[in-house]
Amino acid sequence: MVLPLFFQLCVNAILLGGLYAVIAMGLNFQYGLTRILNVAYGDFMILSGYITFWLFVLYALPPPFSTAVTFPLMIGIGLILYKLIFGRLFELYKTSEKLEGVSVLAGFALSYIIQNFIVVMWGGQLRSYTYLPEVINVLGSVTIPLDKLLIFGIAIAVNLTCYLFLKYHIVGKAMRATKAQPQGAAILGINISTMYRFSFCLGLGLAGIAGTLASIIYLLTPSAGLSFTTIGFIMVVLGGLGNLLGSMVAAFIVAAVQVFAGYFWSLGIAELIIFSALLAMLVLKPKGLLGGE
Repeated sequence: MVLPLFFQLCVNAILLGGLYAVIAMGLNFQYGLTRILNVAYGDFMILSGYITFWLFVLYALPPPFSTAVTFPLMIGIGLILYKLIFGRLFELYKTSEKLEGVSVLAGFALSYIIQNFIVVMWGGQLRSYTYLPEVINVLGSVTIPLDKLLIFGIAIAVNLTCYLFLKYHIVGKAMRATKAQPQGAAILGINISTMYRFSFCLGLGLAGIAGTLASIIYLLTPSAGLSFTTIGFIMVVLGGLGNLLGSMVAAFIVAAVQVFAGYFWSLGIAELIIFSALLAMLVLKPKGLLGGE
């Protein structure tokens, strides 16, 4: 009885970790690379989740295909926001410390705008839908829900694509150079402003994918974004600012803590462990598990 339960909890943690890895990846593109502290990240996820919900309810569009809508839509919104708000903040505030502070205020404003937009457009009630409710049995009593397996598969594909893009593509290499040494990258002819804009928009695009995937298994409510933003920043800090591989490792660790502690104790205890680990990391290893800024 103990061994099947352990395997079941491991499966649940791995499946949840895939979704968390996408969230951490997107936030790391924004905060880890550009130092924009976008506290409205989770709200953009929820907005994408609502769009996915209505596309499924009204047009029977399967959620995986909704990513073809939410991903470019969030990138487009990111371009507008960067041009009107965050690009301007880069020009006004030269140091990362000042930029972080003002970007937090801008993020809170965006958060409230998005929440109220959702309420005005679709109401404040809970929304949910059912997609692939079947389960498959492995190893006897261990079950894998098909919806979570689908989310995991898409999440791994997205994270692997982003990692390979940064590692091998010329634009990805330019992004890493900009993050590591902005002045040196500028000397080499890299357009720093373009790299920051690209990183910000790509991060918001990943929020669109993460929101679509999350809507399959989570209840949607206008104010649910804060919890995703919080857990996302925890994973970014634990893994190391700007370290995408570190954020993915941290995502699976956080998921494992939530699943195991949530089962044996409570979600409150799980959050206590996670936030305690965050404080310990900030004090003892501020560069994160695999190193960062």
